[in-house]
Amino acid sequence: MDNVEDLKPTNLTKYPGTQLLEEDEVSKILNIAPGTLKNWRKQGKGPIYIKFGSVRYQYSDLLEFIKTSAIKPSSKPSSGGTL
Repeated sequence: MDNVEDLKPTNLTKYPGTQLLEEDEVSKILNIAPGTLKNWRKQGKGPIYIKFGSVRYQYSDLLEFIKTSAIKPSSKPSSGGTL
């Protein structure tokens, strides 16, 4: 799966956001190594996860993590650099 579009849940109309994603799927969506997710779990960081034998991430929790991780640019111009 090289395309993030391939990772979109197929059952959103019946159960919105309840799709469970595996660690490798989440790492591809976030463009990080699976080891980073493991480290985040040990540090109490990262998206909420579910562990029943193996680790899974609920699609809606992943979207919330992405949303809350967004950084809003400052309206003030920074000193030094120009755009």
